[in-house]
Amino acid sequence: MDFKFEKEIYICNGANCKFSGTQDVLYEWMLKVFDAKDIGRFNCINRCQENYAFFYKGKSYSAKTESKFLEIVNNKLEP
Repeated sequence: MDFKFEKEIYICNGANCKFSGTQDVLYEWMLKVFDAKDIGRFNCINRCQENYAFFYKGKSYSAKTESKFLEIVNNKLEP
């Protein structure tokens, strides 16, 4: 059985990320590129020490700056 992702991008909603204060900023960056309806939430994507964590096109990432986030979603950087 294949798993189908319903959203285009997912923000980490795990405890470490959620309480780090980084995910609100990351969500704002996402809204500059994606519609809110295309943004989902994962409970944890195992980047707890890095924060700014998200899942995009089958891979998990951390982007501590908006420019790095944009490079990733524009397919210019690997995880």
